[in-house]
Amino acid sequence: MNYWRVASYGYPNPFDGPKPKLTWDLLLSFEENQSYNKVKAQWGESATNRMTPHAVESRKSSFEEFGLLYVESGSDLINITPGGRQLIEAGLSGDEETFAWVGLSLLARFPLAGPPRSRRTANEEVGFPIYGFLMTALCELDDYLWFAELLQVISAVTTTHGARTAVELVSSSRVKPESYPALRELPDIKGAAYNSMNQILNHVGLAGLTLASEREVSPYSGEPSRRDVVRASYREMLRLVTGTRAALNPSDDCAPTGQFIDRLASVPGFTDEVDYFEYLGAAVPPIGQARSALAAELPEVLFGDESVSVLTEQVHYERTHGGVRGDLSLLCRLSRNQRLVLSHDREWTYRVRDKIRNDSGGVDLSLARSKPLIDLEYVIPYFSDEVSDA
Repeated sequence: MNYWRVASYGYPNPFDGPKPKLTWDLLLSFEENQSYNKVKAQWGESATNRMTPHAVESRKSSFEEFGLLYVESGSDLINITPGGRQLIEAGLSGDEETFAWVGLSLLARFPLAGPPRSRRTANEEVGFPIYGFLMTALCELDDYLWFAELLQVISAVTTTHGARTAVELVSSSRVKPESYPALRELPDIKGAAYNSMNQILNHVGLAGLTLASEREVSPYSGEPSRRDVVRASYREMLRLVTGTRAALNPSDDCAPTGQFIDRLASVPGFTDEVDYFEYLGAAVPPIGQARSALAAELPEVLFGDESVSVLTEQVHYERTHGGVRGDLSLLCRLSRNQRLVLSHDREWTYRVRDKIRNDSGGVDLSLARSKPLIDLEYVIPYFSDEVSDA
Protein backbone atom coordinates (compact mmCIF):
# COMPACT_ATOMS: atom_id res chain seq x y z
CA MET A 1 0.00 0.00 0.00
CA ASN A 2 1.31 3.42 -0.95
CA TYR A 3 0.95 6.29 1.45
CA TRP A 4 3.03 9.33 2.31
CA ARG A 5 5.83 8.49 4.72
CA VAL A 6 6.99 11.48 6.71
CA ALA A 7 9.04 12.27 9.80
CA SER A 8 7.71 10.55 12.90
CA TYR A 9 7.91 13.51 15.30
CA GLY A 10 5.84 16.67 15.56
CA TYR A 11 6.59 20.26 14.66
CA PRO A 12 8.51 22.56 17.05
CA ASN A 13 6.13 25.24 18.32
CA PRO A 14 7.02 27.68 21.13
CA PHE A 15 3.44 28.95 21.29
CA ASP A 16 1.66 25.71 22.26
CA GLY A 17 1.74 22.87 24.81
CA PRO A 18 4.57 20.94 26.53
CA LYS A 19 5.44 18.52 23.70
CA PRO A 20 5.76 21.15 20.92
CA LYS A 21 7.71 23.38 23.32
CA LEU A 22 10.07 20.52 24.19
CA THR A 23 10.68 19.96 20.48
CA TRP A 24 11.27 23.71 20.17
CA ASP A 25 13.87 23.55 22.96
CA LEU A 26 15.59 20.73 21.10
CA LEU A 27 15.66 22.84 17.93
CA LEU A 28 17.25 25.70 19.88
CA SER A 29 19.94 23.34 21.16
CA PHE A 30 20.84 22.55 17.53
CA GLU A 31 21.04 26.28 16.84
CA GLU A 32 23.27 26.85 19.87
CA ASN A 33 25.74 24.08 18.98
CA GLN A 34 27.82 23.39 15.89
CA SER A 35 28.47 19.79 16.89
CA TYR A 36 25.74 17.20 16.45
CA ASN A 37 27.49 14.88 18.91
CA LYS A 38 27.37 17.62 21.54
CA VAL A 39 23.61 17.94 21.07
CA LYS A 40 23.14 14.21 21.58
CA ALA A 41 25.37 14.29 24.65
CA GLN A 42 23.51 17.29 26.08
CA TRP A 43 20.12 15.59 25.86
CA GLY A 44 21.50 12.26 27.01
CA GLU A 45 22.59 13.93 30.23
CA SER A 46 19.44 16.00 30.78
CA ALA A 47 17.98 15.56 34.26
CA THR A 48 14.39 16.35 33.25
CA ASN A 49 13.95 15.46 29.57
CA ARG A 50 16.55 12.84 28.82
CA MET A 51 16.64 11.57 25.22
CA THR A 52 18.58 8.68 23.77
CA PRO A 53 20.84 9.34 20.76
CA HIS A 54 18.30 7.47 18.63
CA ALA A 55 15.49 9.79 19.78
CA VAL A 56 17.59 12.85 18.98
CA GLU A 57 18.43 11.37 15.58
CA SER A 58 14.74 10.88 14.78
CA ARG A 59 13.95 14.47 15.71
CA LYS A 60 16.92 15.70 13.70
CA SER A 61 15.44 13.93 10.67
CA SER A 62 12.18 15.77 11.33
CA PHE A 63 13.95 19.14 11.43
CA GLU A 64 15.64 18.27 8.14
CA GLU A 65 12.29 17.44 6.57
CA PHE A 66 10.92 20.79 7.74
CA GLY A 67 13.80 22.60 6.00
CA LEU A 68 15.20 24.00 9.27
CA LEU A 69 18.66 22.42 9.38
CA TYR A 70 20.78 19.54 8.13
CA VAL A 71 23.80 17.46 9.03
CA GLU A 72 25.67 16.06 6.05
CA SER A 73 26.17 12.31 5.89
CA GLY A 74 29.35 11.39 7.75
CA SER A 75 29.67 14.87 9.28
CA ASP A 76 29.24 16.25 12.79
CA LEU A 77 28.58 19.84 11.68
CA ILE A 78 25.09 21.28 12.19
CA ASN A 79 23.95 23.60 9.40
CA ILE A 80 21.01 25.85 10.26
CA THR A 81 19.34 26.87 7.00
CA PRO A 82 18.41 30.50 6.22
CA GLY A 83 14.75 29.52 6.49
CA GLY A 84 15.47 27.79 9.78
CA ARG A 85 17.05 30.96 11.16
CA GLN A 86 14.01 32.95 10.07
CA LEU A 87 11.71 30.55 11.91
CA ILE A 88 13.86 30.54 15.06
CA GLU A 89 14.03 34.35 15.11
CA ALA A 90 10.26 34.58 14.70
CA GLY A 91 9.69 32.09 17.50
CA LEU A 92 12.07 33.84 19.88
CA SER A 93 10.46 37.22 19.21
CA GLY A 94 6.91 35.89 19.62
CA ASP A 95 5.98 36.69 16.00
CA GLU A 96 3.35 34.01 15.27
CA GLU A 97 2.50 35.29 11.79
CA THR A 98 6.09 35.19 10.52
CA PHE A 99 6.68 31.86 12.28
CA ALA A 100 3.69 30.30 10.51
CA TRP A 101 4.49 31.93 7.16
CA VAL A 102 8.07 30.65 7.16
CA GLY A 103 7.13 27.20 8.48
CA LEU A 104 4.39 26.59 5.91
CA SER A 105 6.47 28.00 3.05
CA LEU A 106 9.35 25.64 3.85
CA LEU A 107 7.03 22.64 4.10
CA ALA A 108 5.54 23.43 0.68
CA ARG A 109 8.94 22.67 -0.88
CA PHE A 110 9.24 19.16 0.53
CA PRO A 111 9.12 16.44 -2.18
CA LEU A 112 7.68 12.96 -1.99
CA ALA A 113 11.14 11.41 -2.44
CA GLY A 114 12.77 13.23 0.45
CA PRO A 115 16.55 13.86 0.40
CA PRO A 116 18.79 12.07 -2.13
CA ARG A 117 20.16 9.82 0.63
CA SER A 118 16.65 8.42 1.25
CA ARG A 119 15.67 5.01 -0.02
CA ARG A 120 13.84 5.49 -3.29
CA THR A 121 10.27 4.32 -3.65
CA ALA A 122 8.28 3.11 -6.63
CA ASN A 123 6.15 6.25 -6.60
CA GLU A 124 5.62 7.74 -10.01
CA GLU A 125 6.67 11.34 -9.37
CA VAL A 126 9.36 11.79 -6.73
CA GLY A 127 9.17 15.60 -7.05
CA PHE A 128 5.52 15.68 -6.05
CA PRO A 129 5.09 18.27 -3.22
CA ILE A 130 3.03 16.34 -0.65
CA TYR A 131 2.65 19.17 1.87
CA GLY A 132 2.06 21.71 -0.90
CA PHE A 133 -0.68 19.51 -2.34
CA LEU A 134 -2.28 18.99 1.07
CA MET A 135 -2.40 22.76 1.62
CA THR A 136 -3.95 23.26 -1.81
CA ALA A 137 -6.48 20.48 -1.17
CA LEU A 138 -7.51 22.13 2.10
CA CYS A 139 -8.09 25.41 0.26
CA GLU A 140 -10.15 23.71 -2.43
CA LEU A 141 -12.18 21.60 -0.02
CA ASP A 142 -13.63 24.38 2.13
CA ASP A 143 -10.70 24.53 4.56
CA TYR A 144 -11.20 21.13 6.18
CA LEU A 145 -10.51 17.43 5.68
CA TRP A 146 -12.00 14.38 7.31
CA PHE A 147 -9.30 12.00 8.51
CA ALA A 148 -10.84 9.30 6.32
CA GLU A 149 -10.46 11.52 3.24
CA LEU A 150 -6.78 12.06 3.99
CA LEU A 151 -6.10 8.40 4.75
CA GLN A 152 -8.09 6.84 1.92
CA VAL A 153 -7.79 9.37 -0.92
CA ILE A 154 -5.52 12.38 -0.51
CA SER A 155 -2.45 10.55 0.82
CA ALA A 156 -2.62 8.06 -2.06
CA VAL A 157 -1.76 10.82 -4.54
CA THR A 158 1.80 10.71 -5.86
CA THR A 159 1.53 12.75 -9.08
CA THR A 160 0.27 16.18 -10.10
CA HIS A 161 -2.03 14.40 -12.56
CA GLY A 162 -3.62 12.35 -9.78
CA ALA A 163 -4.17 15.43 -7.62
CA ARG A 164 -7.13 16.61 -9.68
CA THR A 165 -8.88 13.23 -9.54
CA ALA A 166 -8.45 12.96 -5.76
CA VAL A 167 -9.88 16.39 -5.00
CA GLU A 168 -12.83 15.78 -7.30
CA LEU A 169 -13.49 12.41 -5.62
CA VAL A 170 -13.54 13.95 -2.15
CA SER A 171 -15.73 16.82 -3.30
CA SER A 172 -18.31 14.52 -4.92
CA SER A 173 -18.26 12.10 -1.97
CA ARG A 174 -19.22 14.89 0.40
CA VAL A 175 -22.32 15.53 -1.68
CA LYS A 176 -23.20 11.84 -1.76
CA PRO A 177 -21.38 10.08 1.13
CA GLU A 178 -23.02 6.73 0.46
CA SER A 179 -21.06 6.54 -2.80
CA TYR A 180 -17.74 7.04 -1.01
CA PRO A 181 -15.48 4.12 -1.96
CA ALA A 182 -13.15 2.32 0.40
CA LEU A 183 -10.27 2.71 -2.00
CA ARG A 184 -7.55 0.95 -0.08
CA GLU A 185 -7.12 -2.01 2.19
CA LEU A 186 -5.52 -1.13 5.53
CA PRO A 187 -4.64 -4.45 7.20
CA ASP A 188 -1.20 -4.95 8.76
CA ILE A 189 0.15 -1.54 7.81
CA LYS A 190 -2.81 0.33 9.26
CA GLY A 191 -0.94 1.46 12.37
CA ALA A 192 1.99 2.89 10.42
CA ALA A 193 -0.32 4.62 7.97
CA TYR A 194 -2.38 6.14 10.78
CA ASN A 195 0.74 7.42 12.51
CA SER A 196 2.06 8.97 9.32
CA MET A 197 -1.25 10.73 8.64
CA ASN A 198 -1.32 12.06 12.21
CA GLN A 199 2.15 13.49 11.76
CA ILE A 200 1.29 15.04 8.39
CA LEU A 201 -1.57 16.94 9.98
CA ASN A 202 0.65 17.93 12.90
CA HIS A 203 3.28 19.26 10.50
CA VAL A 204 0.93 21.27 8.29
CA GLY A 205 -0.85 22.45 11.43
CA LEU A 206 2.53 23.49 12.91
CA ALA A 207 1.59 21.54 16.05
CA GLY A 208 -1.82 23.14 16.51
CA LEU A 209 -1.06 26.65 15.30
CA THR A 210 -2.77 26.61 11.88
CA LEU A 211 -5.06 23.55 12.06
CA ALA A 212 -7.61 22.58 14.71
CA SER A 213 -8.78 18.98 15.20
CA GLU A 214 -12.49 18.45 15.83
CA ARG A 215 -14.64 15.44 16.65
CA GLU A 216 -17.82 15.45 14.61
CA VAL A 217 -20.23 12.87 13.25
CA SER A 218 -18.52 11.58 10.13
CA PRO A 219 -20.59 11.43 6.93
CA TYR A 220 -18.70 8.26 6.03
CA SER A 221 -20.08 5.20 7.77
CA GLY A 222 -17.57 3.33 9.88
CA GLU A 223 -14.82 5.92 9.42
CA PRO A 224 -13.03 8.02 12.10
CA SER A 225 -14.94 11.08 13.33
CA ARG A 226 -11.88 13.34 13.25
CA ARG A 227 -11.96 16.45 11.10
CA ASP A 228 -9.07 18.92 10.78
CA VAL A 229 -9.99 22.52 10.01
CA VAL A 230 -7.84 25.48 8.97
CA ARG A 231 -8.11 28.11 11.67
CA ALA A 232 -9.88 31.21 10.34
CA SER A 233 -6.93 33.47 11.10
CA TYR A 234 -4.66 31.40 8.86
CA ARG A 235 -6.87 30.84 5.81
CA GLU A 236 -5.46 33.83 3.96
CA MET A 237 -1.92 32.68 4.70
CA LEU A 238 -2.52 29.15 3.44
CA ARG A 239 -3.72 30.59 0.15
CA LEU A 240 -0.69 32.83 -0.10
CA VAL A 241 1.66 29.89 0.50
CA THR A 242 0.00 27.88 -2.27
CA GLY A 243 -0.01 30.87 -4.62
CA THR A 244 -3.72 31.63 -4.63
CA ARG A 245 -5.33 34.94 -3.86
CA ALA A 246 -6.18 35.83 -0.31
CA ALA A 247 -9.75 36.83 -1.19
CA LEU A 248 -12.26 33.97 -1.07
CA ASN A 249 -14.21 35.33 -4.03
CA PRO A 250 -15.16 32.67 -6.62
CA SER A 251 -14.97 35.27 -9.41
CA ASP A 252 -11.32 35.95 -8.58
CA ASP A 253 -9.15 34.49 -11.33
CA CYS A 254 -6.71 33.04 -8.82
CA ALA A 255 -9.13 31.88 -6.17
CA PRO A 256 -8.83 28.29 -4.89
CA THR A 257 -10.97 26.70 -7.58
CA GLY A 258 -10.60 23.30 -9.15
CA GLN A 259 -8.35 24.83 -11.79
CA PHE A 260 -5.67 25.65 -9.24
CA ILE A 261 -4.72 22.01 -8.68
CA ASP A 262 -3.53 22.08 -12.29
CA ARG A 263 -1.21 24.95 -11.33
CA LEU A 264 0.47 23.00 -8.54
CA ALA A 265 4.23 23.46 -8.87
CA SER A 266 6.52 20.44 -8.65
CA VAL A 267 9.82 20.23 -6.78
CA PRO A 268 13.11 19.89 -8.71
CA GLY A 269 15.10 16.68 -8.52
CA PHE A 270 18.42 16.48 -6.69
CA THR A 271 21.34 14.07 -6.63
CA ASP A 272 23.44 16.01 -4.09
CA GLU A 273 22.18 16.22 -0.51
CA VAL A 274 23.67 19.67 0.17
CA ASP A 275 21.98 21.11 -2.92
CA TYR A 276 18.74 19.52 -1.75
CA PHE A 277 18.89 20.96 1.77
CA GLU A 278 19.94 24.40 0.51
CA TYR A 279 16.87 24.40 -1.72
CA LEU A 280 14.57 23.12 1.00
CA GLY A 281 15.79 25.62 3.60
CA ALA A 282 16.34 28.71 1.44
CA ALA A 283 15.18 32.02 2.92
CA VAL A 284 11.45 32.72 2.61
CA PRO A 285 10.44 36.10 1.13
CA PRO A 286 8.32 38.29 3.45
CA ILE A 287 4.59 37.68 3.49
CA GLY A 288 4.07 41.29 2.41
CA GLN A 289 5.83 40.51 -0.86
CA ALA A 290 3.37 37.71 -1.58
CA ARG A 291 0.43 39.98 -0.80
CA SER A 292 1.78 42.67 -3.13
CA ALA A 293 2.40 40.17 -5.92
CA LEU A 294 -1.16 38.87 -5.75
CA ALA A 295 -2.48 42.42 -5.95
CA ALA A 296 -0.63 42.97 -9.24
CA GLU A 297 -2.43 42.55 -12.52
CA LEU A 298 -1.52 39.89 -15.08
CA PRO A 299 -2.88 41.14 -18.43
CA GLU A 300 -4.74 38.80 -20.75
CA VAL A 301 -5.90 39.06 -24.36
CA LEU A 302 -8.26 36.92 -26.42
CA PHE A 303 -6.97 35.10 -29.48
CA GLY A 304 -10.16 33.62 -30.86
CA ASP A 305 -11.73 31.76 -27.93
CA GLU A 306 -8.42 31.34 -26.10
CA SER A 307 -7.33 33.58 -23.24
CA VAL A 308 -3.61 34.34 -23.53
CA SER A 309 -1.56 35.88 -20.71
CA VAL A 310 0.75 38.77 -21.60
CA LEU A 311 3.92 38.93 -19.50
CA THR A 312 6.49 41.72 -19.36
CA GLU A 313 10.15 40.98 -18.71
CA GLN A 314 11.51 42.42 -15.42
CA VAL A 315 7.94 43.07 -14.31
CA HIS A 316 6.43 39.59 -14.38
CA TYR A 317 9.44 37.40 -15.13
CA GLU A 318 13.16 36.97 -15.73
CA ARG A 319 14.55 34.79 -18.48
CA THR A 320 16.17 31.44 -17.68
CA HIS A 321 17.60 28.70 -19.84
CA GLY A 322 14.57 27.13 -21.46
CA GLY A 323 11.95 29.27 -19.76
CA VAL A 324 11.21 32.09 -17.36
CA ARG A 325 11.23 32.65 -13.60
CA GLY A 326 8.89 34.77 -11.48
CA ASP A 327 7.19 35.18 -8.14
CA LEU A 328 5.00 32.21 -7.21
CA SER A 329 2.16 34.46 -6.14
CA LEU A 330 2.40 36.61 -9.26
CA LEU A 331 2.42 33.68 -11.68
CA CYS A 332 -0.15 31.64 -9.77
CA ARG A 333 -2.72 32.03 -12.53
CA LEU A 334 -0.66 30.10 -15.05
CA SER A 335 -1.50 26.44 -15.52
CA ARG A 336 0.34 23.83 -17.51
CA ASN A 337 -0.34 24.13 -21.24
CA GLN A 338 -1.50 27.75 -20.87
CA ARG A 339 -0.53 30.02 -23.75
CA LEU A 340 1.64 33.11 -23.15
CA VAL A 341 2.99 36.17 -24.92
CA LEU A 342 6.40 37.28 -23.60
CA SER A 343 7.70 40.81 -24.13
CA HIS A 344 11.22 39.70 -25.08
CA ASP A 345 9.97 37.66 -28.06
CA ARG A 346 7.51 39.45 -30.31
CA GLU A 347 7.40 36.79 -32.99
CA TRP A 348 6.13 33.72 -31.11
CA THR A 349 3.72 32.69 -28.41
CA TYR A 350 4.59 29.99 -25.85
CA ARG A 351 2.91 27.31 -23.77
CA VAL A 352 3.72 26.38 -20.19
CA ARG A 353 5.26 22.92 -20.20
CA ASP A 354 5.92 22.57 -16.47
CA LYS A 355 6.14 24.52 -13.19
CA ILE A 356 8.80 23.91 -10.56
CA ARG A 357 9.30 25.77 -7.28
CA ASN A 358 12.72 27.39 -6.93
CA ASP A 359 14.81 28.29 -3.90
CA SER A 360 13.98 32.01 -4.00
CA GLY A 361 10.31 31.64 -3.15
CA GLY A 362 9.28 31.73 -6.79
CA VAL A 363 8.55 29.35 -9.63
CA ASP A 364 10.40 28.36 -12.79
CA LEU A 365 8.29 27.82 -15.90
CA SER A 366 9.65 25.58 -18.64
CA LEU A 367 8.17 26.69 -21.96
CA ALA A 368 7.55 25.29 -25.42
CA ARG A 369 7.26 27.50 -28.49
CA SER A 370 3.67 27.54 -29.72
CA LYS A 371 2.15 29.61 -32.54
CA PRO A 372 3.52 32.67 -34.37
CA LEU A 373 2.45 36.03 -32.93
CA ILE A 374 0.61 37.45 -35.92
CA ASP A 375 -1.02 40.63 -34.59
CA LEU A 376 1.71 42.33 -32.56
CA GLU A 377 -0.03 45.72 -32.57
CA TYR A 378 -2.99 44.15 -30.80
CA VAL A 379 -0.77 42.91 -27.97
CA ILE A 380 1.62 45.86 -27.46
CA PRO A 381 -0.79 47.95 -25.31
CA TYR A 382 -0.88 45.11 -22.77
CA PHE A 383 2.85 45.25 -22.09
CA SER A 384 3.98 47.39 -19.18
CA ASP A 385 4.79 51.01 -20.05
CA GLU A 386 8.54 50.60 -19.80
CA VAL A 387 8.64 48.13 -22.71
CA SER A 388 5.51 48.94 -24.70
CA ASP A 389 7.42 51.32 -26.99
CA ALA A 390 10.43 49.06 -27.45
